[in-house]
Amino acid sequence: MKENIFGSLAVISVVIGGYMFFSCLFKKQFKKGIKWALGGFIALFICVMFGFDGETAKEESKEETVKQETVKEEIDPKKKEEEEKAKIEQVKQAYQSEIRPEIDNHIKVYDDNWNNIWKPTMDAIANGSTDYYTAYNNMQVIKDNYQGGRNLIVDPVEGMDKADKDLLKTYESKMGEAFTFRVMAVEMAQDGFNTGEMSPEDVNQMQLYIQMADSSMLEAVVAITTIEVSLGIETQE
Repeated sequence: MKENIFGSLAVISVVIGGYMFFSCLFKKQFKKGIKWALGGFIALFICVMFGFDGETAKEESKEETVKQETVKEEIDPKKKEEEEKAKIEQVKQAYQSEIRPEIDNHIKVYDDNWNNIWKPTMDAIANGSTDYYTAYNNMQVIKDNYQGGRNLIVDPVEGMDKADKDLLKTYESKMGEAFTFRVMAVEMAQDGFNTGEMSPEDVNQMQLYIQMADSSMLEAVVAITTIEVSLGIETQE
């Protein structure tokens, strides 16, 4: 606004000074014409100087603002990086105290029942050291213990990102499948112990369920391992 006013005054000074100078020359009033020309020049000089100073100040202010923003941009990434590290550490601690114990319990139930009941029972049936009645009841224990794992729900901790939440959903799904396939194998074994008969086809189907359970279990473990790697947690052996 200020620069526009001084610009307009400069133009007016030039026009009036020029007009009066040539008018005096035409009337042969040389001294008076020189005075008008000199006055117009002085007015032009003053207007230009004030206008230039205002524009310079404006440019300097703009440059200072740009400089401050540049410095801010140099500082902010460091601050943002520190905040991101703090957030990851918070999620990591929450995961280790809330989620990991649940997962360890799921795996313990999955492995202990198989290693401590299923395998010894099948070995006992094979060498004739146990009866079908005992074997049937052993299978029921496994089945009861596995029921809770068929519909797992593991709540994500606060601050967990979408990728890790999706992986947690994958773990729930695949771990649930692993429990379910083993229950299906257990039920087939129970049918065989109940009737006293198990055909080769039944044995093959039972083994297929066991393989499918192990495959789903592996996918569940991969999902959890991926989450822990993203959080900087050393994977457990």
